[in-house]
Amino acid sequence: MDKTSSKAREFLHYELKSDMLSLGERERGTIFRPCIDVFTYTALAGALKARFPHPDRKIHAVGHFRHFKKSILTLAPRDRGREVSSIPIQAEYLYDVEADVYVFQNDFTVKWPDEFTIHIGALKSKGLGHCNLRKIGTVPANVESSYGVLNVRIPFNPEFKDEICDIFGIEEDSISPVYGYLFKPERGGTGHYVLSLFEGSKMKANQIIIKS
Repeated sequence: MDKTSSKAREFLHYELKSDMLSLGERERGTIFRPCIDVFTYTALAGALKARFPHPDRKIHAVGHFRHFKKSILTLAPRDRGREVSSIPIQAEYLYDVEADVYVFQNDFTVKWPDEFTIHIGALKSKGLGHCNLRKIGTVPANVESSYGVLNVRIPFNPEFKDEICDIFGIEEDSISPVYGYLFKPERGGTGHYVLSLFEGSKMKANQIIIKS
């Protein structure tokens, strides 16, 4: 069980930097892979779990970009069986990335080092997704909710909703939702899609997940 004081709940605040990131999923049958410009809770939490594996500990993480530029990378996947290249695929990506990442503090996450690296997103075999994180402080979790527009994608199905609302100060009756689905990875390379709130949803919540 994760232990944290209900009177002094905090988020660990990290600065994230990356040369190149490709976020989002390629649709089957297409030759273009778009890149979203918001973080997803599932991708951040998954990358942090891979860096600090523990089967029984939860990691809650969100983030938003300070700065990035966008470009397109052309790839020609090779069919090893026939020794020929397949139809080229274009992948959109972000570069010169700077972002803020917030991790809910408990007796597990508080022991993490002040600086570490994670790998997030697609095309990691091509060198994308390498991120450096540096702790720059903490921010309080128990603050008065502010009204604004969601700037991250977060799970919101029955399995997650109550806990997500509690941690990120979301007032459920204030939500004007934009729904979508996020892929939640599981052990063994499997996973499933979960109902989620996408960017553009309006709500009262902790200011770390909204833009006013």
